Amino acid sequence: MYDENFDKLVEKYNPIILKLIKNKFVDGYAKEDLHQECLMILDRCNHDFDDTKSVKFSTYLYTSVRNHLFTLIRIANRLKKPDITYTSYEDSLLLNAMHDDSDDVDVIENAKLFSSIVTDLLDLPRGYITYMIYVGGMTMKQVAAVEGVSEQRIHYLNKNNLRKIREKRALTV
Repeated sequence: MYDENFDKLVEKYNPIILKLIKNKFVDGYAKEDLHQECLMILDRCNHDFDDTKSVKFSTYLYTSVRNHLFTLIRIANRLKKPDITYTSYEDSLLLNAMHDDSDDVDVIENAKLFSSIVTDLLDLPRGYITYMIYVGGMTMKQVAAVEGVSEQRIHYLNKNNLRKIREKRALTV
């Protein structure tokens, strides 16, 4: 159904929407998709706005669109966990060590040790963070961006993961 009033709203408030989405990046969304999402929020705001309150429509729209964009970013970051195939990586290290022409027992033992450490690490609630840093080759800043948390938080989680692995290794030796 065509609505001329909505077209007028879009014409009037489109600069606010464009300003809000200008510097936002949401994984899986093109700028046009974000614009479309914001237009849906504009329509919802138009229907939900209560003019008896002491808030201007533009403020209500700005806050609603901004909150919706941040929600989309949070959801995208939550879904953006790296797709790491842990077992295939461990198995490839172990197989490479076992099929090495040299009968170096240390290589096989180190591969088995590495495999068990990775298994222990991935049993931790946030062990994949340390895995991404040491095995995936990501920086703490990159992991923080993926997780949607501060770099300091990643440092703290990584430090705790390493401490827990050391403690577990000390108990099993």
